[in-house]
Amino acid sequence: MKFMAAILAASFVIGSAVNAARAEETTTTTTTTSQTFALQAGASYVVVDPTTGLSRGVYDPVTRMINGRPVPAGYYVIDQTSGKTMATVDASGNLVTLSTIPTALPEHFMVVDNNLVYFASDYALRRAKIERRMNDEYTAGKLSKDQVADLNNKLSEIASLDSKRNSKGELKSGTRRRIEKDFDAVQSKMDKDIALINEKRAKIGIRVN
Repeated sequence: MKFMAAILAASFVIGSAVNAARAEETTTTTTTTSQTFALQAGASYVVVDPTTGLSRGVYDPVTRMINGRPVPAGYYVIDQTSGKTMATVDASGNLVTLSTIPTALPEHFMVVDNNLVYFASDYALRRAKIERRMNDEYTAGKLSKDQVADLNNKLSEIASLDSKRNSKGELKSGTRRRIEKDFDAVQSKMDKDIALINEKRAKIGIRVN
């Protein structure tokens, strides 16, 4: 069940400059007075305002700016491909490791494998939450392999609809309504599938929580 990687890769469409002290180096290091933080060369990064969940632009590791402007303190630097939060920014514009995950998650963020991960759209985040629940319910024996495959096919159809955006990254109102309706249908089907499995488990004496 390898759903998460494809979703994370499809959620981000912004490019970024590479932080390279020298072309032959494989990593670039940003040094603060208290620590050293390394960004992988060849990767792309975006800056996100955690108070709104909105991307503010491409992060330039060389200038430590976004679109030629300083990065406000408290903003997050996000890996474009994985969505992983790499660091936050201090008052001097230095990168600082995000030592703890906020108790109240910012908009468009979700904890995945103990990492704070960013999703560029509401639909990407909703898919990720549904898929995580599918994983959990399948592991708990409350969804069958066939049921998960069917639900995943429906989510793939939604992803196809979500990809039909115009040059501004917008969807037609009719497409948005269709996506929201399909999400509701997937959620409803999952609930019914779980109830069906639980009923079968109860009949053979398996405890259902």
